[in-house]
Amino acid sequence: MYDDEGQTKMDREEFARGHPVRARILGLYEKDEQRSLALDDLLRELSDATAPLVAYHRRVLSDAGLLPPGDDG
Repeated sequence: MYDDEGQTKMDREEFARGHPVRARILGLYEKDEQRSLALDDLLRELSDATAPLVAYHRRVLSDAGLLPPGDDG
């Protein structure tokens, strides 16, 4: 897992944007910021990804400040 100790906000954002699944989640959110970010809703649109994978990547995006914190839809 990514160790963000000593990293800047920009470093965390760059890391968060650097994975294809996170890019897809972020793209969905940027397209509609009112959309649900609940795991079940994201899994419907990211049908090729598993729940633990999507949950992890959603958390990385939230920790980087790119998604609202703790939004389970």
